[in-house]
Amino acid sequence: MARVNSWEYVRKEGDNVGRVGLSLRLIDATTGTTVWKARHARSNSYMFIKPSLKDIAKELAAEMIKYMPPQAKR
Repeated sequence: MARVNSWEYVRKEGDNVGRVGLSLRLIDATTGTTVWKARHARSNSYMFIKPSLKDIAKELAAEMIKYMPPQAKR
């Protein structure tokens, strides 16, 4: 299960920032118990060209999945 916690362009401390926050949860379909979960956010600052929030989200999700325990990846 995935949830988007933030998806926005903001000004932070004088900088333009693209920000994405995600929550991921892996649930065992037979028992309904949570096997693994993670929540993280990533921000990319920019001056003129806005970063793609979609690309930030893809990179963030891939990074989060790297921390999934091996037994949960089966």
